[in-house]
Amino acid sequence: MIDWSALADELGLELLQLSLEDGVRIGYLAERGLDPDQAESLPPAQRKELGHALKAVSMLAGLAGMALGGLSLAKANLLRGEYQGLRAHVFQRRGEHPSIGISLRFAAPVGCGLRIVREGLHHKLGKLLRLTQDLQLADPELDPLVLIQAEDESRARDWLANEALRAELLQLFQLSEGVEVLDWGLRYDEPGETINAGRARAILDAMANVAASAGQ
Repeated sequence: MIDWSALADELGLELLQLSLEDGVRIGYLAERGLDPDQAESLPPAQRKELGHALKAVSMLAGLAGMALGGLSLAKANLLRGEYQGLRAHVFQRRGEHPSIGISLRFAAPVGCGLRIVREGLHHKLGKLLRLTQDLQLADPELDPLVLIQAEDESRARDWLANEALRAELLQLFQLSEGVEVLDWGLRYDEPGETINAGRARAILDAMANVAASAGQ
């Protein structure tokens, strides 16, 4: 189990204990590639869906609380604050497939609908069938390692033309398969219910290096 208080001190972030509803909200956003404080970025239909889910969870939590004699259900933990000058979160995702999420927001969005992930077998198959977009950068180390997608390919290529940025991206994606670079920033999922402070700091440092190389 994580000592969240010690992890908060190690990373210099604020520790919050979330309600069950907040935990569901964060999980919903994370599944859609969003940061814990980006609920306003959801399209109207998904906002409505999330609202219904939160009402259902609130009702179930109330019933469970009564059944347990007023005891509250387990709460999720969230760390938030500034890490090397950028907005950072470390949070729990509960459920059937629990994980620890880490995110770092860029100071400003890239502005091209960017998504970069480690390339997996299903991505390779999609490319063979010409069902999956993948920008190639003529970078012999990065190209075979990641899948790059963007709504504005020209802007994405301009952003990725930075050799120092590509070097930091290579370091980040070599560090872990669970990293994702998005238009708003960087996110990472660690499967399971625990992560040690050294691992969390290494991920955040690598993310911050990418942001710094991109001029964020």
